[in-house]
Amino acid sequence: MKHASYLVGQELVKCQARQADYFNSKSRFQPYNIGDLVWIDDPAKQRDKLAARWNGPFRVSRVMNNGTTYQLQDLSNLNKPAKILHYNRLKPFCSPYNLGEGDGNVNIPMQVQVPRLNLQMEIPEDQSEPQAPTTNVSKDNKVTRLGRKVKLPSYLNDYELDI
Repeated sequence: MKHASYLVGQELVKCQARQADYFNSKSRFQPYNIGDLVWIDDPAKQRDKLAARWNGPFRVSRVMNNGTTYQLQDLSNLNKPAKILHYNRLKPFCSPYNLGEGDGNVNIPMQVQVPRLNLQMEIPEDQSEPQAPTTNVSKDNKVTRLGRKVKLPSYLNDYELDI
């Protein structure tokens, strides 16, 4: 019986080594260095359908546990305390902007500026104020302010539509 237990223990060690080799062959662990910029995965944002899942950038300020745990500093607010996160919640930060290593102050545009359209109405010289466009529409044919016809769904035939 002791010999059978010994053989089972040896087979168990062999199987564990084989499974570890298989797992390690598929994993792509690339440790980060101090000063690297990374994104942080925020699992709480997975519930929000259109929210950005990755936050950042964060700068690696310390490497712990052979590169599996990192201390990160938020670049948008340097007064925040540093976060300590595992490698599996990080990914490398790539930016089209120049985030130089200069004085540590980094200007990251948080929103893209979209040029505004100039939608001013031209006022004829004989009128002092612009007037809303008028439409000649009977009570049966409703038209929106853009000139589109409005057709009520069948379940709303009893109601009147205010435009």
